[in-house]
Amino acid sequence: MNRAAGKSKVGRNSMCPCGSGNKYKNCCLRNTFPTNPKVTLKDICEQLKLGLHTEGVTVVDVRLMNNTVFLVEFIAKSRVSIDVKAEIGSIIAFMSSFFRDNENAPNSVTSFAAKGFNDEKKPLVHAISSLDVAKKMSKGLSIEWLQNTIFQDYTDDYRQGIAKRRISELENGLRLLICSVLTETQGSDWWNVCVSNKMKQSKEEMYESAEGISCKDGDTLIYYTYLLDLRKIIVSNWSEFVTVFASQKQFSDLLEQLNLIRRKEAHNRVISDDDLSELESIYSKLMGQIAAVKPSAANNYLVDNWRIQLREIFSTAAKEQVYLQTGVPLNVTLISFRKQIDRYKDIQFKVSSLVIPPHKKSLHAELESLLEDVISAMENMLEQAIQMDFKKLETAQLCYQKAQQNLAGFREKFLMSELG
Repeated sequence: MNRAAGKSKVGRNSMCPCGSGNKYKNCCLRNTFPTNPKVTLKDICEQLKLGLHTEGVTVVDVRLMNNTVFLVEFIAKSRVSIDVKAEIGSIIAFMSSFFRDNENAPNSVTSFAAKGFNDEKKPLVHAISSLDVAKKMSKGLSIEWLQNTIFQDYTDDYRQGIAKRRISELENGLRLLICSVLTETQGSDWWNVCVSNKMKQSKEEMYESAEGISCKDGDTLIYYTYLLDLRKIIVSNWSEFVTVFASQKQFSDLLEQLNLIRRKEAHNRVISDDDLSELESIYSKLMGQIAAVKPSAANNYLVDNWRIQLREIFSTAAKEQVYLQTGVPLNVTLISFRKQIDRYKDIQFKVSSLVIPPHKKSLHAELESLLEDVISAMENMLEQAIQMDFKKLETAQLCYQKAQQNLAGFREKFLMSELG
C-alpha cells in the first residue's frame, strides 16, 4: 500500500486521501459503511427471537442447527402434550411468515423446528416441519400441518430408546476395536491368547447353546460379550490399548458409569434426563477415542452428514479476497471489506451449528479457531482503515494475510481429504 510519505494518520479536517478534493470528514469518513448493511445469520436469529417475544413467547434460544434447520427453544405455557403442540404450531407459523420474503435467509435451510420446555428446562415436545409443511400452518391449515409434522414427546420410552441405541453403539464400537487391535498385534488366534480361560469357556458355551455348534473364533464370540467383559479384555491387555485411551483409570471409570446406566436400560427402569446427559458425555469421550483408531465404529450417518454440510458451506464461501489498495475510493473498499467480514461470520455461524462426530471434534475445533483468527484479523484491519492509521494498517493487513494462509493451508491439508 502506498500513501503520502510521513502521513500515517488522517485527521477529520484533512484532505481525503481518496483524491476527491473534499475533507475526510465530508467524504470517506461519512461513507465508510453501506446504508443497508448485510444482515448476518446471527442478526436473523436475534430478530426472530424479538418477534416471537412480541407474540408472548418465552424464548430460550433461537439458532441454526446443522446448517439446515432453524430451531426455536421456548418455555411452554402448558404441560399437556397436545397443548404444547398447539404452541409449537403458532411458533412454526410465525417462522414461516417471518422467512417468507426474507432475502437474507440461507438457501441451505430446509426445515423449521421448535422445542418446548417446562419451567425446570426439561424438554416436553420437539417438532420439525419442512418449509412446505410450515406454510400450511401459516395459512391456517392446522390439520394438514399436524399430519405432516414430525413430533417427539420426551417420554420414558423415548429416553429408553436413546439409551439403548447409544449403549449398543458403544458396545459394538468396543468389540470392533478389540478385534482390530488384538488381531493386528496377536494374530487371528487372539481369542485364545488374550482372553481368560473362564471368559472363553463361558462365551463358547453360550454360543453353543444358542447356535447348536461349537465355535472358537474370537471375531464371532466377541458379540457374546458385554460391557464388563469388554472392559476386562481391554484392561488385561492394556499395553495394546495404551495409545487408544487417555488413561486406564479414566477408561475403567467410564465403563463403570456406563454399566450403571445399562443396568437401568436392561431392566426397563426409568432413564432420567440426567442419565441421558451423562450417557452423552460418556459416548462422546469413548467413541471419540474408539473411532480415531477404528473409524467404522462411528455412526456413518453422523460422519457423512458432517462432511456434506462442510462441503456445502465451503463450496458457497466467497473465493475473492478484498484488500485496501490505491486507485480505489476508500469508502468503496471498506464497504466491500465489511461485507466480506459478514460473509465470514455467516460461515463461522454455520460451522458452529453442525453436529460433530466425536472423533472429529479436535479437527472441527481447529477449523473454528482458524475462522475466528481470520475474522479478528479482518476486524482489526477494518478498524485501522477507519482510523486512517496506515502504519498500523499495513501490520494488520499482514496479520490478515497470514490468517488467510493458515485457513487455506488447513483446508488443503485436512478438509479436502475429508470432503473429497
